[in-house]
Amino acid sequence: MKSIEIEEALFPGNGVIRIDENNECRTIIVDAELDPFECHFHSDGVTIHTSESSYVMLTMENLVELMELMEEAGDYYDSDGYKNTNL
Repeated sequence: MKSIEIEEALFPGNGVIRIDENNECRTIIVDAELDPFECHFHSDGVTIHTSESSYVMLTMENLVELMELMEEAGDYYDSDGYKNTNL
């Protein structure tokens, strides 16, 4: 079984951006040690919430995934950094 399949089995929907009740872009990413982390996307970056862990172990694949998710979330913000609620 591939690691992507394991991640999806343990954390369904990880790596998929969703808009929460506060109109914020969020997702869950799974690190190299199969620990889930909530990610909150902003117009100019991402916050990875690590309060329940002492560290995050990211692979190159995780970093590429984060960059792709940042690009996708960027579509939610206009050029001035405001939320585009027309998506």
